[in-house]
This record gives sequence, C-alpha cells and structure tokens, in this order.
Amino acid sequence: MIVDVADGWAVALSSATWALTFALIGWWAARLPLERVERTGPLTRLRPWERGGALWRRHLRVDRWKDKVPEAGAWFGGRSKRHLRSRATGALARFRAETIRAERVHWLSAATTPIHAVWCRPAVFAG
Repeated sequence: MIVDVADGWAVALSSATWALTFALIGWWAARLPLERVERTGPLTRLRPWERGGALWRRHLRVDRWKDKVPEAGAWFGGRSKRHLRSRATGALARFRAETIRAERVHWLSAATTPIHAVWCRPAVFAG
C-alpha cells in the first residue's frame, strides 16, 4: 500500500476504479475496427488443455451461471452476445469476432488489478 486509506474507502475506491476502467476499456474496444478482432491472439486462442471448452463447463460450471452475468457487448455500440442473430456464415464470423473483442476487454481489465494495491492493504487487496 502506497497511499494510506481506510479499508471501507479502499473498497469503495477500488469498486469505482474497476467500474471506470472496465467502462473505458469497453468503450475503446467497441471502437476497434472489426478487422482488429477477427483473429485470436496469444491470450484469446483456445488451448488444447481447455478441451474445446469442456474444462470450463465441467469445473467452473459456466453453463449454470453465464446467463446471470450482465452482457455489456452492446453498451458502447458493439453487439450483444446474448443471442446468436443467425447461423449464416457472416453472422457466425461476427459473433466470433465479438467474443474475441470481449475476451480482450476482460484481459485488459484484469491487467489493471495492480493499480488497487496502491491504496489497499494486502488483506483487502487479496480479499
């Protein structure tokens, strides 16, 4: 901790910072040209150990809770991934690009986590 802040204020500050950075990153990503998100990269490609997503379905039970998480894809002009619009090739390619865009937003947002260590005690930061 670099700045001494009471725990309650640290949690509030972290919550506000998280929301702001997530919104800014989401806003920025929604403006990326489609060509920039059509292909996977080092962080977004499916790995063999994920076994086609079976790992996430079996161990994290993603299928049980994914519909309860807010879908923010359309917030800043992007597209919602809640429903597949069509099974046509173009619609599937667009859906894939939007999921890659969302993964990048999540990774970039997670990368801002160390910022919270500036004002959070280690126990609050870890909690």
